Amino acid sequence: MKYQDYYSEPGQPKWETVFEDIGSLDEEGLSYAWHTLGVFQHKETGKVYYDCSGGCSCNSFGDDLYYNDESDHNLTEVSVSSYEDFRQEVFEFPDTLEAREKLLRAVKAALKHTRVEEL
Repeated sequence: MKYQDYYSEPGQPKWETVFEDIGSLDEEGLSYAWHTLGVFQHKETGKVYYDCSGGCSCNSFGDDLYYNDESDHNLTEVSVSSYEDFRQEVFEFPDTLEAREKLLRAVKAALKHTRVEEL
């Protein structure tokens, strides 16, 4: 299953039926380019995933994202053990402090099924 609907294979579920968007950061001021960090939660498992990528105006965020099952995807999972690495990537992303903190709060809320008190 691909992120972009128009890439979905016939008979495959659409991205939004499997994932919920938690939030994203978008670098501002890029003329004909984009740089995005997007976070998604798998509706069935509750697992949280993200991707950070960029490109020119001829493609867009998610063009290369796919998720077939838990062992066949190209997303990065956010868990208690990987949260600090994710947090560091968010704080290094060129967006406002307010936007970065808002995304981290949303991710913590999505991870409530884990041991969030460790975060």
